[in-house]
Amino acid sequence: MSVTILGPGGVEISRKGLFVTEESLKDLILAYVRMEEQSIASLTRELEKDGYKFHRLMVTGYLRALKDVGLLKEKIIPPSKVYSTSSFVTKDIYELVGERCQKLSMSTNDQAKVACYIFQRLFHRAIFLQEIKRAGFKSIDAELASEEQARIAKSLLKKAGVKLPYKEPPYVVGESFPEEFEAIVTDVLLDNLGLVRLVASSKQETLNFDPLQRKLNLG
Repeated sequence: MSVTILGPGGVEISRKGLFVTEESLKDLILAYVRMEEQSIASLTRELEKDGYKFHRLMVTGYLRALKDVGLLKEKIIPPSKVYSTSSFVTKDIYELVGERCQKLSMSTNDQAKVACYIFQRLFHRAIFLQEIKRAGFKSIDAELASEEQARIAKSLLKKAGVKLPYKEPPYVVGESFPEEFEAIVTDVLLDNLGLVRLVASSKQETLNFDPLQRKLNLG
């Protein structure tokens, strides 16, 4: 099945077998630019490498539109224009968890596994590579999910309107990271709900409980 989508300026895009809405395409582009600054050419290559074959004009139109509404910043590094995220862009759960995992004192792959473990516990399903990438990790060395686990995860994401590249690998982490889970999820909740000011900071105030945020250097 071939699906045609009209983007900014009426540019057409055809992606065999996959429907990408305008809103999800915006989120997809923002996710890639959040990971690292991108030129039009580099973003087009990254998308195609991951299974999203968009015309260069399509990518150009969306980057410029996102810049015009203040979601992206543009700077010229001859001969290219390079785009980065604006401070006004709200971070999603993948970024919020990922940036905290990257502060952990362990290897990059173990940090990625902690992120995968947290998403597993939150979503009760296998986690796809694109979700790991949205957390700021380019890859993960972990166990591939079974066919049944992959089917369930894909079905849930499809119902939620989330689209994946072809042959997207799903992962499961067998190790357990309960302390990291509690520390990171707690930190995300307190920070993003504006509750940090309510948290006791001294040993006497904490009634001798050892804050996991400090133990994991998250605070």
